[in-house]
Amino acid sequence: MRLNSDVQMSMVSESRLAGDAKAAARAAEDARLKEACAGFEAIMLQTMLKGMRQTLPGDGIFGQGQAEEIWQSRLDQELAERISKGGNSPGLRDFLYRQLSRSGGDG
Repeated sequence: MRLNSDVQMSMVSESRLAGDAKAAARAAEDARLKEACAGFEAIMLQTMLKGMRQTLPGDGIFGQGQAEEIWQSRLDQELAERISKGGNSPGLRDFLYRQLSRSGGDG
């Protein structure tokens, strides 16, 4: 009787460990998905900022050199990342996350 009880306890423990491992894997995958969605939103925001910057008139008094182009590109990238990670995100990352997490659960 005792052996049977020990086997059952062992099976329950293994089942819980397997469940915990699956939950940890799902949580890690969920975190990666959220990070990917935020990254995609940042890329879209950077593209939008670059497009908006191109609509501004003129090159200024000294013209626009390669260094200024690099600086503006880096500025757009930083602004996009901060907007995406901040509380005032446009919501694209959340929309993508909901859609992709829903579709991931179906397959």
